[in-house]
Amino acid sequence: NYKLKINSHKNLKTLTIPTFLNIDLQFELANIGTRVGAFVIDWIVKWVYFITISSVFSIDIFGNKLLLAFIIYSPFIFYTFLMEWLNKGQTLGKMLLKIKVVGQEGNPPTLSQSGIRWMFLLVDCYLLYLFTFINPMVASLAAFSPVIGLIFMVSNPKHQRLGDLAAQTSSSCHSAPT
Repeated sequence: NYKLKINSHKNLKTLTIPTFLNIDLQFELANIGTRVGAFVIDWIVKWVYFITISSVFSIDIFGNKLLLAFIIYSPFIFYTFLMEWLNKGQTLGKMLLKIKVVGQEGNPPTLSQSGIRWMFLLVDCYLLYLFTFINPMVASLAAFSPVIGLIFMVSNPKHQRLGDLAAQTSSSCHSAPT
């Protein structure tokens, strides 16, 4: 599989992926700050959509029009999954910050890899939000929910969150492999 190399004079981490042609592909790993920045941009995009649609349609997501609410809010719910799968590993935040998700062979994420990453976002970034539905007293902690994914990225040499580990993906800079 792939190896991690650290370029000490530039303090860059490089992901080296051997190919069947005995040619190594090298991708510069995205640093944690860039990944957090992309997450924040995507979070803003999703919440602008949510607030805009909520004000235009005035649908109570807990009311009797649950199916209609699900359809209208689907772009909010599935944004990360669809963007990463359809845009070869990039969401709007990743595009702006020039990073992308790559699989073990350096390829864009597959449908299943994108799906796994998206499902693990519930743990990496939204776990405390989910507990708010069980116990409203947890609502004050919900803002700290993304810290779970951040802890995984800081403690992992490849800056992988739990979703990356499960899907066998990494985030790299958008430059061409060398």
